[in-house]
Amino acid sequence: MENEIKLRFFFLIGTFIILFSVLSAFLLILIHRNKVFKIKEKESENLLRISLESEKKERQRIASDLHDGISGDLNALQNYITILQNKEKDNYKVCLLKEIETILHDTLENIQSISYNLMPSMLESQGLSPTLQSYFERIKKMESHFNLRKL
Repeated sequence: MENEIKLRFFFLIGTFIILFSVLSAFLLILIHRNKVFKIKEKESENLLRISLESEKKERQRIASDLHDGISGDLNALQNYITILQNKEKDNYKVCLLKEIETILHDTLENIQSISYNLMPSMLESQGLSPTLQSYFERIKKMESHFNLRKL
């Protein structure tokens, strides 16, 4: 009888030890998975941040190239055409130069618009809301400008 009680006691203690070991292992696995998940989440956030920063820098570079490089060249070309227009006596050539000047002017506006849309300077200095308001105002102006031209 006494041996049976001791045997049951050891069996009960052994069961608790095994149960405690299994629960401890399960808890350690959960803690490890949680840490791995947090590490992966931080890595993902860092990759996203780096990607967004790279995209922002590339947009700034392209916008700057458009504004400073191509716009400057087109402005110089527009000035040369104006000089030629002032010197030209033939009406046909004057009209042709005027048409070229109009096309250049529209191209410059398109480049400025593209440059602005790539990297609005207001976004950096004033934030998203004022930038969006300005953007919609520019769209309204363009619509009214094109509607007037059609008339």
